Amino acid sequence: MTEEIKIVETFVSNSSYNFPKRVYWLNKAIRIAAQVHEEDYAMGSFKANQYGLVPFIYHPLRVSEKARRFNVSIEETEIVAILHDSIEHNPDYFLTNLEREFKDHPNKDGILKSIQLLTKNETKETDYYQSYIDKIVESNDFDALVVKCADLEDNMENYGIPYRDKQTNLSLSSHKYGIAYQKIMSKMLELNIKESNKITEYYLDNYKNNITERF
Repeated sequence: MTEEIKIVETFVSNSSYNFPKRVYWLNKAIRIAAQVHEEDYAMGSFKANQYGLVPFIYHPLRVSEKARRFNVSIEETEIVAILHDSIEHNPDYFLTNLEREFKDHPNKDGILKSIQLLTKNETKETDYYQSYIDKIVESNDFDALVVKCADLEDNMENYGIPYRDKQTNLSLSSHKYGIAYQKIMSKMLELNIKESNKITEYYLDNYKNNITERF
């Protein structure tokens, strides 16, 4: 059993999903991500090895956890979160592969649309990243917005970039992630996409410790 699969099994056993169909689709997404990211590593302090590297699979799992705090009653948002980097990190894994894997899902088209929006196709343009963020903002796609919000939070936490002002919840950072986060959060506020439970000081202070213990 690879390290990625062990991480996935721990995530699934600790999750609070109770409905068989929901578990089926989430398990499928998690196992696809584990295979796609099997050889992916990232720099960071979270579960780092002696080289300061961590299995990349931790990132989409954490993003899925973060996305759940929004009023998500169905599993599509979590599926999108878990798979949001799959195509970008593995060019040989095409959208058609995901289409085949989720062909029987009742909201297959919505899931694929959101993942496509979140997939970066890097260019040499200096303003490419903000153009990519603007595309997500303009889409008004619930899943893409929520997942990108959670993705940016996880990236900024990993790099030690402050992203929440206690009064406005918006980023105070001039880093590209901070600017992107402010755009995403502003659009979510405009669309009235709110957290199901308001983030408290306890949550802000203890989130990283809690999620570390989960794995």
